Formats: sequence, C-alpha cells, structure tokens
Amino acid sequence: VKQMDEVISGLPNKWFDTSPRFDELQKSFMSYVFNKKDKGGVGLKRPLIAITFDDGFRSDIDLVYPEFKQRGITGTSYIWTDRTDNYAGAMNPDDLINLKLNGWGIECHTRDHLRLAELSDQEIHEQFQAVNQDFERYGLPLPQHHALPFGSGGNVKRVQDIVMQYRKSCRNIHSNSSGIYNDWDTIDFSALNARSADITDANPHVVDLRKSDIDLTVEEKGILILIVHKVSLETNGQYEAKLEHLLSVVDYAIEKGMKFVTLDEMYERVKEYQNVVN
Repeated sequence: VKQMDEVISGLPNKWFDTSPRFDELQKSFMSYVFNKKDKGGVGLKRPLIAITFDDGFRSDIDLVYPEFKQRGITGTSYIWTDRTDNYAGAMNPDDLINLKLNGWGIECHTRDHLRLAELSDQEIHEQFQAVNQDFERYGLPLPQHHALPFGSGGNVKRVQDIVMQYRKSCRNIHSNSSGIYNDWDTIDFSALNARSADITDANPHVVDLRKSDIDLTVEEKGILILIVHKVSLETNGQYEAKLEHLLSVVDYAIEKGMKFVTLDEMYERVKEYQNVVN
C-alpha cells in the first residue's frame, strides 16, 4: 500500500477529469519502477547483454541454439542473405523461421556483405532493399536492426544516415566501437558499441577480457553487445569461436545476473526507459 501511495503521489495535478489519464498513470508507474528500486521497485535499468552472430552460419542453430535454449536465453543472428540462398554452410529460410519462432532475433547484415563505405548511396539503398525483399520471400518480418560488414561505414555519416532510414539500429565492430558497453541514457543507436567474442585456442586470454567487460557492464548497469561469427567445436579460422570458450563467457554473464536480450528487446527496453526519464 505504501509503495502504491508513492506511485499515486507522483501523478500530475488534475490526473482525474471525468476519467483517469492512463497514459500519465503508465508514465508515473514506470518512473517509479525505474527510479525507486531502493524503496522496493523492480529496478528495470539493469545490465543487459546481447550475443550477436554474424553471417547466418549453420552453427547458430546447430551448435549455439541448443546450448542457449538449455540456459533459457536467446541471441541475435545478423543474416547475409546471399549466403542464405547460395551457401551450404548457412542457415536456410526454414532454419531462420524456426529460430524466430523460438524467440531468436533475425536481423540484417546486407545482401552481399560489401563494405558500405566503398559503395555509392544508391548501391547502399539497393543492399537494404534487396534484404527486405529476401526476408519477405523467406516469410520473415522485415529486419529492424543492422550489423555493418567489416564495420565499414561505422564512422561515416552518409552511411549511418542511410542505414537508419531502413533500420532502428546499426551495430559497429570492436575496432570502431567508441566504448566497451552502451549506456542507457547516452546510447547511440546509429553506432552501437560491440566487442568480439571470436575466441579460439589461439587467443584464450580473450575469455578473461570479455569477463572483465561483463564486470564493468554490471558495475555500471550498462548494455554489452558481443559479436560472434562461425562457432565450432574445434576452431580453424580467424572469424570463428570455439563453443567451449563462448559458453564460458555466457555462463559467466549468467552467474553475474545479466539479462540476455535480442537486439530488438534491448532497443524496446531502452526506448521505454528513455521515454519515462525524459
């Protein structure tokens, strides 16, 4: 009762005319939840983690999905649609639909995996239009989020501007991210910071680096985005992650109480939070 009194006391004057103003009630209630956690609220401004997988490799559904499902978490796959149509090592449309139906994020990584900064404006538009057509052909909803191939264009305004005409967010890569994590209040959806989790037997020390990133993100109540490419039981190449090492990072984030989200879940949570506090 005391907590509800606090909610009601935060309502604006003249909340009642002939009927309650439910939009104001919702805003006041959410403000209480976000800002009064020390007085019993849930505290939804919390550390989030999004594990993202580039290119649409079959390992997303064959190796990673069963492990994530067992842990009750989901990830986001950024799809290079030319691979979906033409590469045996990629997920097919049925795989993508299966993941989507099980809560996975299925998003955009361009049609042809080209460096956007090297393309004309028209060619960039054509890449996004082609991806939209491919998703419609697959029977999937249009993607809402984008990951830059090679990180190209992450610091180029004309590229960012075109990307944001088609998508709600654009994810950078490790080398052109401006920080380790994303802040709830200052997050830049046109240039999301991300860290690589392509960890092999050749660079096992990266496990500890990513655990340190998790510690910092938890301490600052931020949002950590990790990038993975092909996942293997035994790694063979540069853009790969050994499943054992990836799960070591994942289990550490679970141990630290991080909330796992898809990119779209992250976006919606942050937008709701910003609408309340602003």
